[in-house]
Amino acid sequence: MYAADNDIINRATEKLLKTKLPDRQAIVNSTNTALELLHKCEIMDPDDDAIKQFIKSVKKEKIKFRDLTNKSLKHSMQLSDHADDMALYFQAIMQSEGLSSDHYLESFENSLTDAQNLQNGAEQLQSGYRSIIEQLQEIKESCEGYQEHLEQCEKLAIEEESLLAANAPPSLTNMFAEVLDGIEDASIAVLRRSKIAKKWLIVLDIALPMVKVIVINLIDALLNGKKQEFKKQLAELQSIKNRSSRNLEITRELIKNLGNIKYHTSAFETFWSAQVTALKEIIHRFRRLPQQSQTSQLLPQTIVAIVKKYDRLKTDCSNYSMEVREILDRDAQNTD
Repeated sequence: MYAADNDIINRATEKLLKTKLPDRQAIVNSTNTALELLHKCEIMDPDDDAIKQFIKSVKKEKIKFRDLTNKSLKHSMQLSDHADDMALYFQAIMQSEGLSSDHYLESFENSLTDAQNLQNGAEQLQSGYRSIIEQLQEIKESCEGYQEHLEQCEKLAIEEESLLAANAPPSLTNMFAEVLDGIEDASIAVLRRSKIAKKWLIVLDIALPMVKVIVINLIDALLNGKKQEFKKQLAELQSIKNRSSRNLEITRELIKNLGNIKYHTSAFETFWSAQVTALKEIIHRFRRLPQQSQTSQLLPQTIVAIVKKYDRLKTDCSNYSMEVREILDRDAQNTD
């Protein structure tokens, strides 16, 4: 039984060695890119109320993102402290400094508690990033819907521009007059009665205020043969569409980078889950061994590599905290 317990302890200890460390540089790079994209969004100064609302929503998510990133710095420092303790602890066992078996067991149990707390912290970070990504996804979908609407308006206006250029017959103009009267009188019934108005009615039913004004001006110019005014209103509509398109592309890129952050930070959760599992096995089996063999049978030949791994983890955490702090400070200066 003791040989089997010792073998399980060896395998559990090896798990500590084989657990993949989080990719620090990838997380740092993704954080930097995400903040740069968020900044691009917040400095936009559009005329369109809809795009303003999108930007306002993105700004709220940026505040959440910065708060979450600051929490990740705290988590990183806790992780660094834990790595330092683990490295020193394994070194002490390896050097057989005369500590009692009870001390070893107590150290393992303390390490397990730390690992469980860090695992919970990693899960909270994951949940926070997930929430931000979901909110930005909703913003992106709203942008896409708005962009599709603008493109529909533009397409319809271009079709009518060709009609205007061909000098539409009076009978056609009279039928469009019904549309304009319906808009001015806010009478949907009038719009419904005009078959030609249906395509415009679809646009106007969903149009946001600024776009609706442009559509009305387009129809007015069409009805009255104001070719230059029509071109002017069409250009304004196209300008709004282009601004919306840029906003949409930035939002898409932002979601992509936040997704990368979420992916890379999931490594913390995976790392600590494996640490907890391994430490539980070590503690459980360690208690079953005879006291005189606990310290001599506990560690495999991989102990030196484990110490090096924890040293590397400590260095990674320190570098992450330093680099991300600089990124946050730089972003704060750009925002002020």
